[in-house]
Amino acid sequence: MALIAVVGLGAPFPARASGTFTVGSFTKSTSAAPVTQAVAHGVGSAPKAIIFWTNGKTSTSLGSGFLYGFGMTDGTTSKSIATSSDDNQSTSRASRRIANKALTIINGSGTLQAEADLQSVDATNFTLNWTTNDSTGYVVHFIAIGGSRISAKVLGWTMATATGNQAVTGIGFRPDVVIAAHGGGGLTSAPRPPWPRAGSACRSWTAAAASGAFATPPPMVSPRAARGGTSERTNPSCLGARA
Repeated sequence: MALIAVVGLGAPFPARASGTFTVGSFTKSTSAAPVTQAVAHGVGSAPKAIIFWTNGKTSTSLGSGFLYGFGMTDGTTSKSIATSSDDNQSTSRASRRIANKALTIINGSGTLQAEADLQSVDATNFTLNWTTNDSTGYVVHFIAIGGSRISAKVLGWTMATATGNQAVTGIGFRPDVVIAAHGGGGLTSAPRPPWPRAGSACRSWTAAAASGAFATPPPMVSPRAARGGTSERTNPSCLGARA
């Protein structure tokens, strides 16, 4: 089993759909939580969906280890995953987390470093509420998607434990693009429980988009997970698009 979230972007008439997206970056607030942070998105109207990601770095310079976070929101519902690995350790030190947040960031020991809700969004800014926050100014990237004919939906669903087709309901429209972010085996609830047991369920998030919202596809997620002192590669995330 696993849980997946869907953010759907669509319009009733795809051929005439009007969609706009912007790509941007900002430096995470370094103030103590709780603290709000307003970021200009540039869409020109309130975005229908926003996708966030970071590798836990403060610049474009190469660095050891990573604190990867990926999240999505439709303005009402938010889902995110985090995976991290500390460099130059005598034994493997890596961790992962899922949360009902716009973005979550953990370190290799599993300690929550920063986590934010989407507090509000308007035609100029989106505002994050950092409910947990450290003093490091990580660079966070985002894609904001809007338009009068665009629809969006983020939801969670549980992956089956057997092979075969599986229906996902609750989106409310037929999406053209689907983005899935998978947290790995054992993550069956948000926030993430203690270290997962072997053979337990998986947890994933999915985003769906439609009606030409993207000129180029957003990034896919392929996190590296850890269980106890050994590491494993999780199932890759997916991006589906209708021609």
